Amino acid sequence: MKLGTLSSPLEKQLTETSLEKLNELTLNIFNINSEEDVLNLMN
Repeated sequence: MKLGTLSSPLEKQLTETSLEKLNELTLNIFNINSEEDVLNLMN
């Protein structure tokens, strides 16, 4: 996995996020290098 093990807060946030946000993360998968990148895309 590119990010390794996800922190519990991030894992929880991902399971509760909207499908729209998950699609946005998928479209940007090659631009994501850290948990911070994930959080920035989700906000």
